[in-house]
Amino acid sequence: MQISTFTDYCLRILIFLSITDDGLTTTKDIAARYNISFHHAAKASKWLVREGYADSVRGKYGGISMAMPLEKIRLGDLVRKANGNKKPIDCGKDSGKMCVIHGACGLPDIFETANEAYYQALNNYSLKDAVLNKVGISRLLQNFV
Repeated sequence: MQISTFTDYCLRILIFLSITDDGLTTTKDIAARYNISFHHAAKASKWLVREGYADSVRGKYGGISMAMPLEKIRLGDLVRKANGNKKPIDCGKDSGKMCVIHGACGLPDIFETANEAYYQALNNYSLKDAVLNKVGISRLLQNFV
């Protein structure tokens, strides 16, 4: 299974926020540290705030911060939401050319079962599990700028 770039950025932002002891940080700083597009990082940040994963403060001294404990953020739930719960196989629906064996083929059900197992496996982990090496992550992000 593959995550979207949007989902990747959401995860990166949450990891950054989880290792930031200073409280608020800016999306501009996060984008610079990861060397990613500010525009895409801002879109992901707004989504994280809207979904309740992050808090934001507007203004000159504003920024974003974590909104919930790391152990409450289940990776499967986050990835599913950020990916938009897209189906792993679409049988041509997106292109408008439906596969000629659609309806008789068993692949959609097989892939959906595998996709569900993927999210369930991710839900065995929280964001806290992803940032066990806070010192190492922090060092790498500091060295990048």
